[in-house]
Amino acid sequence: MKLPEILCSLATRVIVIFLLCSILYLAIFITLSAWQTKNKSAQYNKNNLQEITREKSQLISAGFTQIENDTTNMGIWYQKLYRQSGEEMYSTLPDGYRVNRDGTITRLRDRSVSRTRQSAIYVAGTAKKSAALYRDIAISEQLDDAFAEVVKNKVVTWAYLVDKNNILRCSPYSDLKAQFETDHDQRSDPFYLDASEKNDPDRVAVWTKPYSDYLRTGWMITCSYPIYDEKDRFYGVVCIDLSLNKLMKRYFSDFSIGDTGRIYWLTKDGGIYYQSDMKDSEEQGEIFSKNIFEKGDVGSAKEKAMREALKSGRGIYEYSERRREKILFCSRVSDTDTVLLIEVNRSEIVPRNRIDLPTVLILILVTILMSFIFLMWLRYNFSHPMNDLVARANRISEGDYSLIRRAADESELREIRDLDRAFTTMNARIEEYTRSISKRNKEISTILETIEGTLLIVNRNGEVVVSSRESESVSPEIVMRELEKLRKEPHPRMDSEQIILGSEVYRNTYYPICGEGGELSEVVISSDKVTQSVLLEKEVQQMEKMAGIGQFAAAIVHELKNHLAVMKGAAYILKLEGVNKEEVGRIERAADEAEKVIYTLLDYSRDDDERMEMVHVGTFIRQILLLSNKTLIRQNIEVIENIDSSCYIHMGSPEALKVILQNIIINAIQAIGADGRIEIDCRRDGDNVEISVKDDGEPIPADLREKIFEPFYTTKENGNGIGLWITRRLTDSLGGTVTATTDENSVTEFDIILPVNTPQDN
Repeated sequence: MKLPEILCSLATRVIVIFLLCSILYLAIFITLSAWQTKNKSAQYNKNNLQEITREKSQLISAGFTQIENDTTNMGIWYQKLYRQSGEEMYSTLPDGYRVNRDGTITRLRDRSVSRTRQSAIYVAGTAKKSAALYRDIAISEQLDDAFAEVVKNKVVTWAYLVDKNNILRCSPYSDLKAQFETDHDQRSDPFYLDASEKNDPDRVAVWTKPYSDYLRTGWMITCSYPIYDEKDRFYGVVCIDLSLNKLMKRYFSDFSIGDTGRIYWLTKDGGIYYQSDMKDSEEQGEIFSKNIFEKGDVGSAKEKAMREALKSGRGIYEYSERRREKILFCSRVSDTDTVLLIEVNRSEIVPRNRIDLPTVLILILVTILMSFIFLMWLRYNFSHPMNDLVARANRISEGDYSLIRRAADESELREIRDLDRAFTTMNARIEEYTRSISKRNKEISTILETIEGTLLIVNRNGEVVVSSRESESVSPEIVMRELEKLRKEPHPRMDSEQIILGSEVYRNTYYPICGEGGELSEVVISSDKVTQSVLLEKEVQQMEKMAGIGQFAAAIVHELKNHLAVMKGAAYILKLEGVNKEEVGRIERAADEAEKVIYTLLDYSRDDDERMEMVHVGTFIRQILLLSNKTLIRQNIEVIENIDSSCYIHMGSPEALKVILQNIIINAIQAIGADGRIEIDCRRDGDNVEISVKDDGEPIPADLREKIFEPFYTTKENGNGIGLWITRRLTDSLGGTVTATTDENSVTEFDIILPVNTPQDN
């Protein structure tokens, strides 16, 4: 029975399966109700933590109230006791006390009583010893019992009295002398100044800001109560010190706020009483006056939440800091101007999701079963036909375009059958297109193979599209440099350049191909080796230059000869007339010397007639030296000649020999620069003539002695690298050799060996 067309659609069947899966996952979705439990638990935990914060603030407030009451009661009792005493009975220091060598007064330790039952005393060495001082010491000793009761409180560190005579009585007993300087004035300390008449006109117990304990036990806050004498004058203070560390430990030791929890005890304006990371100070009496908002480590979100909490004094505030959700609980500390804050990470009080494991396992098993059923259906109704199509695609990629009917042709899914028909059509078109491309590629390959140089096509990104062969003259660096240049031009045009790589010269030509909008799309690059043509051109230019100089020199010599003849004739007449013979002789000698130079120049620059003749090498050497005489004198260069009279060479055109000798000698002069010596040797050795030119100028490194004869290689700033190459080329053409060496004395020597009978003679 044939199924309806709509049921044969892959999309229809996928939709039906999706609906079935949705029903299954709907059951899973029910389990998400556990999230509601999570939210309720989170709210319950927040309420509990807020209540704990409020309870802790109340405990701190109750503790403060107790300390204030104890301080006030001791102060009132001692003030009454002091006013009822007189000075007449205290003329000496009471027993149990001593005056030390530095003038300070301390109390002797009584080992029969505990430290908490005996107070210590310290009087600075600068205090005046008087009956009033002795009376204060004796009367204040009666505070020992009251002090002993107060320090039983676990958060109390010290109970003490400081009076106008700079007496410090402190309990429990401690070695006060070891903690204070001899002249330390207790009356300048904050616990004394804050309760003075100026700062405490109401004469009530006052609290100091946190400060570092003078006895080095950590951060303290002190409750001070003022004492006035019988004449209602400020006499001193009774104080109780609370250790902030002990205070926090007492109220929070049984309370866990997680790994990230922090406690802040702040004033309404952000002044710090205590925070979790407070570190003890090494400086005595240092006042901890920092503000939480001035430390610079509080983010904007945290600062906003803290300011709102300090302003309201109660509530819960949430904010985000460094990608972590934070919760801030706050409660005002009653009867004080402070607020207690507890900060925790939200993740530590919000419970994680918990799912019923058996239910999850059942759902997983059901999902696996349904997935397996769905997988089997897809395998037989979709995967097998698609595998047939993939196999056919692989055969096409291998060049096999034959059509074989497979299961895809008979699939019950309409989409698969349509895909199969489209695939068959595509197969035929690809086969036709591949044949045409193959034909074109053969034509292009044939064209590229006929090109001697390198031809390639690159796109605007420098990627090679077509290449006839590889060549270092079109390296990626050269291509990218030219592309950058062409991309900057609004209308790219053909460009060419000459590139020297080692001893080879290449000419690169760039033909830009632009798109419809005028933008550069591709570049055709043609690279040809033109080394030989460039070198021949340079050689011809050198020869033409020498020929031009010769013609110019011949014209100058012709003109000067006439003038010299006139000068010599005039000198002869003057000599006959008896004019100063010495001066006339000088004129004649100068004219003879000039005539010698002129004839040398004329002989050196005369045109070759290509006839074979015996040429003396020394003649050309002396001509070159004579023409370079001015340079030799100016640069103070000494020339030593050792030229054998037998140094003849049988050759046709001596022009090549002139160029060889001139290049070597001029090169030696340039190498010296100034203040040097050139030694020229020429001798006959069998069938060869050996010419040696030595100079003590800049030596040639060993690794460059062969490179200097290569074309385009030069060590001179303005050199072209052609001279020595031409020298070797001409020497080779005459059947000789030229080499360069440098000895241990840094003397450079060019050796030229030429046959007596050159190849032109053969």
